[in-house]
Amino acid sequence: MKILFIFLVVLVPVLTAQTVLFSDDFSDGNADGWFVLMPEGTYSVNDSLRYQISYTGVEDVDPTVVRGDSAGIYMTTSNYSVLLEGVGHSPSDYIGVFVRGTFSHTGYTFFLRYTYNDICILRHDGEGQWTFIALESYAVSCDEFYWMRFECDEDNLRAKVWQGTTGDEPAEWLITAIDDTYSNCGFMGFLTGRYTSSPGDSDAELDNVVVTGLPLSFDQSTWAGIKSIF
Repeated sequence: MKILFIFLVVLVPVLTAQTVLFSDDFSDGNADGWFVLMPEGTYSVNDSLRYQISYTGVEDVDPTVVRGDSAGIYMTTSNYSVLLEGVGHSPSDYIGVFVRGTFSHTGYTFFLRYTYNDICILRHDGEGQWTFIALESYAVSCDEFYWMRFECDEDNLRAKVWQGTTGDEPAEWLITAIDDTYSNCGFMGFLTGRYTSSPGDSDAELDNVVVTGLPLSFDQSTWAGIKSIF
C-alpha cells in the first residue's frame, strides 16, 4: 500500500511596514538637505512654511529642487514612493515630481499640466530630450493644491493625484507605465516651469514631502521564496 503525503502550502504575501526614507514639512523654516538644480531661480521657505520655488526672466529655466535620503544627494534604493503636496501658481504651465534623477538630466517625471488638462509620465533622456511614456486626460487648475504620489518599482512607474487630505488618496493608480531604461537610485525632486521663455516666469510651492521604501517584500514563506528552494 502506498501512502501519499499531501503538503498544503499557503501562499501569503508578506507586507512589511513602509520604511520612511525621509520626510520634510518645512515647519522648521528651512530646507536643509535640499539642493537646487537651476541657480537662476529663487528658492526659500515662505511665511506659510512651504518651500517656494520661482523664476522671473526670459530664459528657459525650470526652477528645480532635489533630494536624496542619504548624507549625499542620492537615494539609497532604486525603488521608492514619493508623496508630496504641490501647487503651481499662474503663470506656471506645470508642476512635476521626478524619480531616479541624475545630473545628466535622466530619469522619470510625473507632470500635472495645467495648459493641457492632463497628467503624464515622461522619460528624461538628456537635456531637452523628453519622451512621453504615458498620458491621461485629467482636469487640473493652477493655484490649487494637489497631493501627488509617484512610485518607481523596478520597471513599473505609477502615479496618482487628488485633493483633500492624505486620507482621501484613491486606491487605484491614475496612470502607469513600464520602462526599463533607468534602474539607478538617483534623486527625487520637484519642479515647475513654462512652455515659453518670453517671459519664462513660473512659481510653485512644495510641502509635506514623505518618501518611503516600497512595502511588499518576499521571504521563504512566499511563492518567490518557495520557488527558490527547488
